[in-house]
Amino acid sequence: DGEQDADNLPEQGGRDRLGQAVEWLNGCDEGVATGLICFDEAHKAKNLENKVGKPTITGLNVQRLQKLCPRAKVLYSTATGASELKNVAYMERLGIWGPGTSFDSFQSFHDVLSREHLAGFEMLSMEMKAMGVYSARMLSWAETDFKTMALPLGHQQRSDYDAATEFFQEMKDTLFAYRDHVHCPLEPRRRAWLDMQLRGLQQRFFRTLLVAFKVPMAVQEVRNCLAQDCNVVISLWHTGESSQKKLLEDSPAVDDADAAEDDEDAEAEEPSLAA
Repeated sequence: DGEQDADNLPEQGGRDRLGQAVEWLNGCDEGVATGLICFDEAHKAKNLENKVGKPTITGLNVQRLQKLCPRAKVLYSTATGASELKNVAYMERLGIWGPGTSFDSFQSFHDVLSREHLAGFEMLSMEMKAMGVYSARMLSWAETDFKTMALPLGHQQRSDYDAATEFFQEMKDTLFAYRDHVHCPLEPRRRAWLDMQLRGLQQRFFRTLLVAFKVPMAVQEVRNCLAQDCNVVISLWHTGESSQKKLLEDSPAVDDADAAEDDEDAEAEEPSLAA
């Protein structure tokens, strides 16, 4: 099923589990499914379109079920709808692409809207709200208390931070002296790339260093909460991956080969910094 052409789906569901579901749905008085199909945790079908070019079985089956039950209404329920535009390819019932719309296929829809980046996502959300096909909710913060805690830096932490700033200043002076040297072999675009890489490395390093400073205090706070029979949830966010990729995509000084190398370097670099 994983390699099946999604545009040439069988008219009947077959006797696999999906076929059994379609047969059950079609067992109503009308003879065809007319109820509501709810895809809970729908984001698991997000890889219908992916970089590899081969859709996942989950994505294909979600698409098959919608095609085999054309009169049934569909509800997509997910807390993590999409991080990239290609992740909504399985949501065919939104009515945004296809016959009667401005886009004859999802690919044409993707090609146009993806040029707008975040602004395109916002326009899409507004359009779906206006069409009445999109409803977004969030957990209530009623009776929730917040408090912030100031972290006093010790002598060792201050010393480590000062040493890091001195190291990066020395690295900057050395790299810029090489970049600006009259005999520097780098082309102008590579010199701009060098500056961008240094600034990105500096930001990632100091962000990780500051997080590391907070760990001992966070551990102590967790232990105090556990001693009071409280549940503890630790949230780690903002790895910077999406921002870095967008920066690389938007930068005219970096070609596709450079971007691929940068992604590999970032993947290899992040664990060592976090350690």
